[in-house]
Amino acid sequence: MGYKMKQTTERYIQLTALGTIFVLTVSGILNGFKPMPEITTYFVAKMFYVFTGVMPAIVDSSMLLNIDGEIIVLDVSMECSGLIVMLLFAFVMFLTPHIKLSHRFGSLMFIPALYLVNIFRIVSEILLGNASNIHYMQLYHSSVGQVTFFGAMIVAYLGFLYMFGYLGNVRKYQEM
Repeated sequence: MGYKMKQTTERYIQLTALGTIFVLTVSGILNGFKPMPEITTYFVAKMFYVFTGVMPAIVDSSMLLNIDGEIIVLDVSMECSGLIVMLLFAFVMFLTPHIKLSHRFGSLMFIPALYLVNIFRIVSEILLGNASNIHYMQLYHSSVGQVTFFGAMIVAYLGFLYMFGYLGNVRKYQEM
């Protein structure tokens, strides 16, 4: 296959991947990313059990927790499931110029790591609330937890660039 033909084929595959990610995102938003919030809730409850020995009751995408002597309902929404950030990461990887197609698909190996970071983010919020009170848990969720997860996405992106040799090659791409 000629160079021009290969470039065209890779471009079509890249655009197809971007379109697929976009469609998955829009359709996911329309159906609440089912069953991702429920799956995330299950894993969060299991990790909470590992750390505390207490298994929260699970109903769909909600957990019932005893914090400050009160039963608190923690709902893992579609945003909290982490799927939007994982899809955004994949979208950025297929949108970034001058990356080989095989490396774009290789970048998808970072998505499970991002998911694990999200699980630990939610578990750490619950553990903080369990050790202190619900107000600290809410404050952590809306600040440190969010920054941590988005920071993990940036670290994954930089890790990808480093792993596949794109970091430090800025001059090479400026000449193109």
